[in-house]
Amino acid sequence: MTNRDEISKDVDELLAGWFDGERYAVDKNDIVELVLKHSAQAAALVIMALNPPIATHRHKKRGTEYVLIGVGKMQAENWKFPHTYRDMGESETDMLSVDMREVAIYRSIDDDSLWVRPREEFEDGRFEALGSLLPTVWIMKTVAGEFYPIQPSDKCKPEDHGRLNDHVVSIEDLEGNVLWKRSAL
Repeated sequence: MTNRDEISKDVDELLAGWFDGERYAVDKNDIVELVLKHSAQAAALVIMALNPPIATHRHKKRGTEYVLIGVGKMQAENWKFPHTYRDMGESETDMLSVDMREVAIYRSIDDDSLWVRPREEFEDGRFEALGSLLPTVWIMKTVAGEFYPIQPSDKCKPEDHGRLNDHVVSIEDLEGNVLWKRSAL
């Protein structure tokens, strides 16, 4: 569904007096809030598109850089691999399942290709972490009800943006979590 379709659906539900499955008394402010919500999301997408991803890890052997997307679980009911146990000079090989094994999911900065490897391999020293991990965008809300997307940096925290801009009432992340709020105007 495109952003336009999502807005249209939300507005239709709002005007019909229903939203998120509940009866809703609609007024102008509700529609303004809805449009602002979708506008902030669209602005964040534009900022992310204009700013290439920042590498979070470097492969030590190859020197290639990657963005760690997250940790997931491998689901593979019938996929097994041989594992050799050594005890007191004797060895025995068993077949272990990879089902529900944790994996690191990461993207190449060079060619945008996706990679997956067992989490323990990603964390065993093959990769080195690069710098601090910053969010891609914050939303600054003003006294007038306006909002502005801002680019986070190592040198400027949310409270710094707030102190430097008297008209700012709060700064939030993309999920709507308040990172900083002005105590009094």
